[in-house]
Amino acid sequence: MALIDKFLKRTLFEQEFEPPLNILVCFSKHDTGVALCRVANYLTHSKSKDEQIASLHLLEKEEYDKIENIEEYKASLYDGIIEECRKGTAMVRTFIKPSEDFVCEILSTSYKLDSNLV
Repeated sequence: MALIDKFLKRTLFEQEFEPPLNILVCFSKHDTGVALCRVANYLTHSKSKDEQIASLHLLEKEEYDKIENIEEYKASLYDGIIEECRKGTAMVRTFIKPSEDFVCEILSTSYKLDSNLV
């Protein structure tokens, strides 16, 4: 019985001091964004801490420049994604950025948002 008590105390201790997840979901296609947000939502779903999901949609500069109204585009793009992410308790942030170097943009955004899972 003492072994079980020791295990339970250790498990509870680890849960209390586990840092919250700050997930950065990066994508260039809508279907990929929805799927990745489902995974991010699953990872944060059982947590009770202040966790965040940042959804970053990357576009080529030429493609980004073709968008006439960025707010309408953002609303239509994130329609299914936001619903998916908000099923959990995590705070959801959304971004659309033009970029010539997706890897550099992902690393930069991850650093700025202090993401611990990309």
